[in-house]
Amino acid sequence: MAKIAYSVSSIGLGHATRAVAVGSELARLGHDVTFISSGLAADLIESYGFRVIRAVSHPNPWVVAGRMILPSIWYVRYWYNYRRAKKAVRKLLSSTKPDLVVCDEEFASLVVAKEIGLRAVAITDELYLGFARNRFSAILERRIQKWYSSVLEIADMLIIPEKGISKDRIFYVGKIVRQVSGSREEIRSKYGLPSCSTVILFTMTGSQLGMFLLERTVDEIKKLDLENVVLVVSGSKSRIKQKGVIDLGIVRDNHELVYASDLVVSTAGKSTIDEALVFGTPIIAIPIGGHYEQERNAKELGFSAKDIERLGELIRANLGMRKKPENTEGALRVAMLIEKLALQ
Repeated sequence: MAKIAYSVSSIGLGHATRAVAVGSELARLGHDVTFISSGLAADLIESYGFRVIRAVSHPNPWVVAGRMILPSIWYVRYWYNYRRAKKAVRKLLSSTKPDLVVCDEEFASLVVAKEIGLRAVAITDELYLGFARNRFSAILERRIQKWYSSVLEIADMLIIPEKGISKDRIFYVGKIVRQVSGSREEIRSKYGLPSCSTVILFTMTGSQLGMFLLERTVDEIKKLDLENVVLVVSGSKSRIKQKGVIDLGIVRDNHELVYASDLVVSTAGKSTIDEALVFGTPIIAIPIGGHYEQERNAKELGFSAKDIERLGELIRANLGMRKKPENTEGALRVAMLIEKLALQ
């Protein structure tokens, strides 16, 4: 049995849900896993029965009217939190002495682990940054990119949740999603959703960065006046009380709602997109403007930020377009890679 410290970015819930999927497989293999995170991400991981130490935090980017603004200030805020987190993580790892440190886009733990002689695994969606939108932020981003690349370079193993060709210490493992607990009908019953209605799910997965899209989705579905359609909202702290809308607030097992729905509308976060693709649920992914990662994710599906202007048309076109589910064992692949390195 290996003693594993698993540090997770607290931005949104996508990193946390991925960590739960991998952590569950590690626990099933008999390893002792302690997570490090904060905020809603820590709450979610803790709800699965894992130990969580709240020692790192990460600032969300600022979004106004569906567009990311002031990326340079976000970089500065992130750097400040990173420096502060290093002190807390150094004390923690020095006292607990894990066999291995796993870092899902939480770089303070990765750097400290290597500084004190521990083996470390990095999990990331991005090898390159692309948030800069003006000359000053571009200059700052180039400096941060140099640092970012050097941090990824020190990891003993780099895991990328995409398809690709693995080489040396870099492993492409495919999509990492949590398992569902029952059939679509059973899950609808579990959450009190009508079994005979068409369910459109709007999900923000806890980040609160998609309010601009939620408001537009509610309006467009009302205009479409579709028969026997219910809009289910998850991940929002602002509960909506309107006819035809079921607002479930923040749902721990949001992937089950993705599985049970007939259509998903969301910003273009990777975790929700991966869940929809794995479960065969059609998805409309409208990215936050200026958010490099989301714009790239959406482009791969044929969407852009401008598609918010034809959201009603997209909703009508994608209803009933369910696809065959994909088989994925990404979480198990990652757990076995971590196990192999931990036991060396």
